[in-house]
Amino acid sequence: MPGQELSRRALNRALLARQLLLRRAPLPSAGGPRADQVIATIEHLVGMQAQAPFPSYYGLWSRLAGFRPADLAGLIASRRVVRIGLMRGTIHLVSAADCLLLRPLIQPVLDRGFRANFGRRLPGVELAALAEAGRAAVEQPRTFSELGTLLAARWPGRDQDALAQAIRALVPLVQVPPRALWGAAGPAAHTSAESWLGQPLQPDPSPDALVTRYLSAFGPASVQDIQAWSGLTRLREVVDRLRPQLRAFTSSAGSELFDLPGAARPDPAAPAPVRLVAEFDNLILSHADRTRVISDAHRRRLASRNGIFPGTVLVDGFASGAWRIVTARSGAVLRIEPHWPWPRPWGRPGSPSWCRSPPCSARARDCSCPARSPSSRYWCPIRTCKPATPWCPAAPSSPRWPARPWAAPWSPSSGPRRPSRSTRPPSSSPRSACSASARQGGTPLPRRPQPPWRITQGRAPRHDRGRAAAPGQAARHHRIGRLPG
Repeated sequence: MPGQELSRRALNRALLARQLLLRRAPLPSAGGPRADQVIATIEHLVGMQAQAPFPSYYGLWSRLAGFRPADLAGLIASRRVVRIGLMRGTIHLVSAADCLLLRPLIQPVLDRGFRANFGRRLPGVELAALAEAGRAAVEQPRTFSELGTLLAARWPGRDQDALAQAIRALVPLVQVPPRALWGAAGPAAHTSAESWLGQPLQPDPSPDALVTRYLSAFGPASVQDIQAWSGLTRLREVVDRLRPQLRAFTSSAGSELFDLPGAARPDPAAPAPVRLVAEFDNLILSHADRTRVISDAHRRRLASRNGIFPGTVLVDGFASGAWRIVTARSGAVLRIEPHWPWPRPWGRPGSPSWCRSPPCSARARDCSCPARSPSSRYWCPIRTCKPATPWCPAAPSSPRWPARPWAAPWSPSSGPRRPSRSTRPPSSSPRSACSASARQGGTPLPRRPQPPWRITQGRAPRHDRGRAAAPGQAARHHRIGRLPG
């Protein structure tokens, strides 16, 4: 019997809630409880992809209120958190306990990746002897270059890179500090997890706990989603074994989804704040069907040939742009590249400078347009918004304004989608609407104060133009002040 159908927006809100992106979790002021909360967050997320040293800091900052870089750097230095190759064969930041639990479960993924990429370069090499020699070599932390040179002395004529990558697959290797310490730099040196943590790996962990923990952090999800996140195959039998403990749903595309019965599934209309998602964040990479958070067109635009996935800006819960930090001698600048022109901010709701005049803006609750007016503050490109009655909170005594003539539902017989300039009002800015309402008896608006951190929009540098923009449209950048540094 098919389960309840969940819309794309319902899946989006459920994912954001479990990823702590609808509401950031609070951190204790100091001491052991603060470190325990950071570790609990990493374990709840089942690790964080960390193939680059510092995106994990940004990912925790987006999810934990009051997070500071020293919170994570101290855990890495004290060996309570480690960086090791796990899901999909990529480096993940996990707790020490999860390192010992997850590494044996992901061993088939690492074996498959080694055979596909490096196994053919080592014909005739006995892998058991190679693993024993490699484990002895990494008792002292070494880079892959150093490890390959040492192993080539015993297996002369073999590919040194293939020898080092074989040890990565056969021996659980963790990257040691000062790599990934905030404010420090160091080579990617590796040692064995048993030597670094002083404990052996769990001998026979069950994949059932892996599936339920994934659903707790990323559900509702299909079997294909679980396999895309972990890199494991043949998980259908695991889900079938757990089916009595799970609740089944159906996606709008007809796929069968599974979830924990008591997991959070917020109202699809719940507001989602703007979030900066880190590079390589599992929020974007952990589903076979990623349209719950990013469209296929935007995903293809952002992903590069070498697998580099930039930081993502979430607006209303969905990927709406990319961000990166540009450093210079004078400081650092946060540069945002929208996927489409964003509307100009007019203040916070309830403030004198804020006016919910356009019925098709992202602030209008009675707008059913999924595109949420990407090209204009006032015009709905597909004309599916319900007729609305705009009002100005700064002038509560003013009469309400009638609905805009272009807010009515569109049909093929109603002519062109966008009205001509002759049919528009003389001025359609929120300030003019509020001023007009003030002339009819309302309270005039004060001049909107300039914010201390101005947001400017302009052309991208020549070497960046068009890189993250639609065909024929240059990339547009928002420069949000300057960050201290």
